[in-house]
Amino acid sequence: MLPDLSVRLSNAIEGKRCKKKLEGDVITVEKELREKSSRLASLGALLAKEEVDVQKLERTSLTTLFYSVLGSREEKLEKERQELLSVQLQYQQARHQVAYLERELAYIREQLDTLANVEAEYEALLHETNQETDSQLIAYAEQSGGLVSKLKELSEAIRAGKDVLASLEGVLAALESAKNWGTWDMLGGGLISTMVKHDRIDEARDGIHEVQARLSSFERELADVGDRIQLGIDIGEFETFADYFFDSLIFDWAVQSKINASLERTLNAKEVLTGMLEELQTLEGNVQNELNDLVEKRA
Repeated sequence: MLPDLSVRLSNAIEGKRCKKKLEGDVITVEKELREKSSRLASLGALLAKEEVDVQKLERTSLTTLFYSVLGSREEKLEKERQELLSVQLQYQQARHQVAYLERELAYIREQLDTLANVEAEYEALLHETNQETDSQLIAYAEQSGGLVSKLKELSEAIRAGKDVLASLEGVLAALESAKNWGTWDMLGGGLISTMVKHDRIDEARDGIHEVQARLSSFERELADVGDRIQLGIDIGEFETFADYFFDSLIFDWAVQSKINASLERTLNAKEVLTGMLEELQTLEGNVQNELNDLVEKRA
C-alpha cells in the first residue's frame, strides 16, 4: 500500500508543478503572440504602402519623365523595390512566427486540460496518509516528485533544442547546395545553375523562419529549467544568428561571398547549439542519477 501511495503522491506533486509551469507558459506565449500579431499588422500596413509606392513609380507620368531625364528614375525605382522586398521578407517571417505561436498555445492548453484535477487528486492522496506516521513517505514523495519534475523540464528543453537543431540542419543543407551551385554558376553553368542557386537560397530563408519560431520554444524551456537548476547556458549569442539573415544586405545573398559567410555563420550557430544540448544532457544524467540513488535508498 505505502510504496504505491508514495508513487501516486510523487506523481501528483510532479503534476502540480507541471501545471504551474504550463500556466506560466500560457502567459508567456500569449504575450509573445500579442506582440508578434501587432508587428504582423504593422508590417501588413507597411507592405501595402510599399507596393503602392512601387506601382506609382512604374506608371508613366510627368514625374516618371522628370526622373528619366535626370537619370535617377531607375535608381529610385530599384530602391523602392528593395524596400518592398525587405518588408515582404519581414512580413513572411512575422506571419510564420504568429502561426507557430498559435499552434504552441493550443498545444499547451491541451496539456493543461489533462491536469485540471491534479490539485484535488493531491489532496485526496494526502488524506490517505497519516501526517505523523507517514511524514517520511510524504518527504520522499516531495523529493522524488521534484526530481521527476526537473527531469521532465530538462527533457522538454532538450527536445526543443533538438527541434531547433533539425531546422538548422535544413538551413545548412540548403546553403551547402547554394554554395555548390554558385561555384558552378561562376564557372559558366548558365541559367539553370543560377535558378537552382536562388531556389536553395529561398529554402535557407524559409528554414531560418522555422529556426526563429522554434527558438522561442527553446528559450521558454531553458527559462523553466533555469528556475530550478543553475545553467551555464547563454542563449544571447545564438539569438543574434537568426537576425543576421534579415539584417544583412538581402540583395547581396546571391553573391558567392555572402553565401559562404552565411554558411560559416550557420555552422558556428550549430556548434553553439550543440554545446547547449550537451550541457543539458549532462544535467539530465546527473538528475537521473540523483533520482536513482533516492529510489535505491527508499527500497
